[in-house]
Amino acid sequence: MNMRPLTARYYRTRTSWLGAWGSCAVNRAEGGSLMQLFDPKLAFAKPLIEHWCSIRNGLKLVPREADLDPRELQRVLPSLSIMDISDPDASIIAVMGKDIKTRYPAGVNQQDWYDFIPQEGAAVAREAVRRLIDTPCGVYYRYKITDGSTAVETGEALALPMLTHKSDKPTAWISVARIEGEGGLIVLPIRLDELSVQFVDIGAGVSGGVALRI
Repeated sequence: MNMRPLTARYYRTRTSWLGAWGSCAVNRAEGGSLMQLFDPKLAFAKPLIEHWCSIRNGLKLVPREADLDPRELQRVLPSLSIMDISDPDASIIAVMGKDIKTRYPAGVNQQDWYDFIPQEGAAVAREAVRRLIDTPCGVYYRYKITDGSTAVETGEALALPMLTHKSDKPTAWISVARIEGEGGLIVLPIRLDELSVQFVDIGAGVSGGVALRI
């Protein structure tokens, strides 16, 4: 997957933060305590949410990766990632911004993201991605890790589904993260201290619970 400027034209309305929700409120399911895209917790991901909503093209729940325009994501490119989930048992790193990439070993692209997560966290991540595909929905998660050098990192991220090729179901996810920590390369092994996941309603609701936690 390549992050490339559009050659085709698309329409994008510049709106306020709350106003942007108007283009995202597609057949929103009623009931339940679901996180919404306009939740204040997600303000760190505002540029991604606004652009993702702008390329949904009417009533489509999930936009296509080919319609992404990196010019509209300049503010979050350093902390942006795209994962290929065309194989539902893997999350292959396709794009990783420099602020995220510096935390991983060299040559991380095209490797399975789950291989870098402690086993108990990978199980939760797989379940979250399964719901992102099947519902579809967004995923917001917070975590705290301690690496092999006792450096502590905390962070939060929003992942949203994307379509690639001619698939009718999401085959990629795009995310923006906000990370706080001691910096530098993460030293293995990693201990997962905390992980919480909330599912984000993009218009289809969420079934089977609204959160996961370790």
